[in-house]
Order: sequence, then structure tokens, then C-alpha cells
Amino acid sequence: MNNPPADDSFAMFAARLRAAGFTVADTAAREMWEALPGLDALREGVRSAYRSADEPAHVFDPARQGESAERKP
Repeated sequence: MNNPPADDSFAMFAARLRAAGFTVADTAAREMWEALPGLDALREGVRSAYRSADEPAHVFDPARQGESAERKP
């Protein structure tokens, strides 16, 4: 497992959870805190320079949904 974030102590993380209105058991909060490096890495992996308008909408044709592969050109 990745190391917990060094720049943010668990106490500060738990305080932010409480300030946001969450009531979380200490064991669950500690588990979330320890998972932060993995979540940050995942978030970095899905970031891109593309806008939503750049999506390849032509790949999915809702009018052809459910047709067999033989009938498609």
C-alpha cells in the first residue's frame, strides 16, 4: 500500500471531515487517509487535455443499438 500523505497529518484530515459535516469512525477515517495517495494517482491518470466536446460521439450510434454485427456496414 502507498504511504499516507506526508504533508497532511491524520488529525488535520479528520478535522476536515468533521468540518465538512461527516461523522466517520476513526478506523474508517484512517483507512480513507491511507488511501489518498492511490486516489491522487488515479485522479492524475484520468486527467487529460481534452474537453467534453472533443469526445468521439460518432463511435456510438443510438439508432443502431441492438442490431446484430452482420447488419452493420
